[in-house]
Amino acid sequence: MYPERKLKRGKLLLLKKLTEELTPDEEKELQKWADENTANRELADRVLSAAFLRHAILDKNKEKEKHAWQQFAERTGLRKRLRIGPWLQKITVAATVCLICGFSYYYYMYMDEPVIEPGSPQAVFYMAGKAYPLEDNTVNLNLFMKKISKPITESKSISPDLYTHIDVPNGGEYHIILEDSTHIHLNSGSSLYIPADFSPANRSLSLAGEAYLEVRHDHLHPFTIHTEKADIRVLGTTLNVEAYEDDPQTTVTLVKGRVEVSSGKEKNILPEGYSAVIGKDRLIHTAPADLYERTAWHDNRIVFVDRTLEDIMCKMGRWYDITPVFGNDHLRSLRITVDIDRRDTFNQLAQLLEKMNELHIRITRNKVLLSETHN
Repeated sequence: MYPERKLKRGKLLLLKKLTEELTPDEEKELQKWADENTANRELADRVLSAAFLRHAILDKNKEKEKHAWQQFAERTGLRKRLRIGPWLQKITVAATVCLICGFSYYYYMYMDEPVIEPGSPQAVFYMAGKAYPLEDNTVNLNLFMKKISKPITESKSISPDLYTHIDVPNGGEYHIILEDSTHIHLNSGSSLYIPADFSPANRSLSLAGEAYLEVRHDHLHPFTIHTEKADIRVLGTTLNVEAYEDDPQTTVTLVKGRVEVSSGKEKNILPEGYSAVIGKDRLIHTAPADLYERTAWHDNRIVFVDRTLEDIMCKMGRWYDITPVFGNDHLRSLRITVDIDRRDTFNQLAQLLEKMNELHIRITRNKVLLSETHN
C-alpha cells in the first residue's frame, strides 16, 4: 500500500486531468505517480477510461455535448476544428461504441437510471401572509416590494416585529439585492428573514441556511446577521455563512473585510481567510479556511476536500433535491475529495465518486442508494 497523502494527491491530479486544468508539470507528476505501482495505474486507467468520455458525450447539455464531440475528435486524431453534423455524430457514436464494448454492464446500468438535474434559480417571497414566486435569478428587493405593495407613508408606523422573508427550496438558489446595495446569494434550502423596517440606517436580518454576502461598507451602520447559534456583526465585508438549522454547527468564513462573531458569552474578531465554527456548546473555534472550498458553490463549483461522504451527500441532497441512503455506517465516514462543475447532473457526480472511491451508487427517482463495491 502507498501513503494516504500520495493517494489524495494522485486523486487531485486525476480530477484536474478530467477537467483539463492540468499544467505540464502536473502532467509529468501524474505520470510518475501512475507508474509508481499497479494500484495507482489501475485507478488512473479506471478514471480516465473511455466510459467516462461516453458519459460526457451523452450529456443533455448541448454546449457540453458539442465540446465533448470536439474532445473526442482531437483524441482520435481527427481534425482539431470540426463542424459537428449528424453524419459525424453517427460515425463517432459507432467509434465510441467500439471503444466501450468492454463496459456494457456499466453502460446499461447508467442508461436505466433517471437523470437528476442540478438545482436552478427559484425562490418565493412572503409578505403579509401572501406568497410571491420570484422570477429570473435575481431580485432587487426594494423595487420588488414597491411593485407589490402600496408605498408606506412616513406617518405610518412600522412594527419592528413584522418580517418579510425569502425561501429558497432544495434544488434552488437565488440572488438578492437589498436596499443598502448589499448582495446576497442564497443556497439551496435557505431562508432569509428581513425586518419590515430594514433600511440603509437599520441593517439587520436573520438567516437559516447558507448565504454568500457582499455587504456594502458603512462603519456608522454595521450590518448584523442573526443565526440560530451566532450573531455576526459585519463592517463592509465579503463572507460566507453556513447556518442550517439541522446541522450541528454554524460556519462563518471571512473572505475579506472585518467581522465580529458572538455566541453566548464569547466574542471573536475574525481575520481574513479564517473560519469561525460554532457548535452546540456555543463556543467559537477559529482556524485558517480553504476559501476555494468554502465559497466554491457561489462560483458554480462543487468542491469538497477530505470531507466525509455523509457530509457531502447531505449538502448534495439539498442542491439536487435527493435523499441519500447509506448501505452501512462505514460509508458515512469515508473521506472524499471532489471538484466538479455545479451545473453537472448528479449522475456525473455519482460516476466520478464511483471511479475515485470504489463505491456503487444506484439512483431511483429522488433516492440515492450508496453501497461498497466488492471485488
